[in-house]
Formats: sequence, structure tokens, C-alpha cells
Amino acid sequence: MFRTTMGDNLDPEKVSVIFELVIYVKDMNTESTVEMSCGWAEVPLSTLETDITKVKFDIQGGCPKAEVGIDPDAINTKRTGFKGFLSKITNNKITSSIVLSLRPLKTFTQETKFHMELMPSTCLI
Repeated sequence: MFRTTMGDNLDPEKVSVIFELVIYVKDMNTESTVEMSCGWAEVPLSTLETDITKVKFDIQGGCPKAEVGIDPDAINTKRTGFKGFLSKITNNKITSSIVLSLRPLKTFTQETKFHMELMPSTCLI
């Protein structure tokens, strides 16, 4: 859940929410853990304020501060099932993307809306 209020003075056309996909690798011998960023997606705030229920965004490689191109040939294409069958027939390239499910505020119950109003003016849960 993402919440912001008019008092925050955020311009929805100039502000984005960034989702970073991170993998942690732990070496069992040394007990050290390494954080590896594997991609991220930027979602304009204006998109989150719509009545659309699902939105698809492209995943960028690397991290927001150090973007790296994603090599299409490095993507695992060994898909199974009907989608795998279709991709082999049509020779389609797999794109790196993420689908966000959105739920407009008006769809929540009055009780949930009440509790949301008690939260800080800008927060992401």
C-alpha cells in the first residue's frame, strides 16, 4: 500500500516510486552475505492514482543509481507449458517486466479507510 496526502505537496507528474529487486547470497563457509541488485522498475506516482487494476512495467538492469542493460540472450528461455509452446512457435523474445496489481482507495471498506487515515501522510507498506 502506498499513501500520500495533499499536504505532502508531491507533484504526481514529477515523483516516482522505485521497486528494486534484490537477491542476497550467503556463503555458508564464511557466513558472509552479499547483496546483489538484479533489477528495478520505476512507477510514476500519477499511475498509482488511477483506477487501473494492473499495470505492466519494464525492469531495468542493475540498480537505480547504476543502470545496466539486460542482455536478452541471458534470460532463461526454457519455459514450459502453453506459454513455452507459444514462444517457441512464434519465436518471441521474453521481456523483463513486472506487473503491479493496484487497488483504488474507493474499493476499501470504511473501517480500512479509517485506519489508513491514522498512518503517516506519506508511507509505503
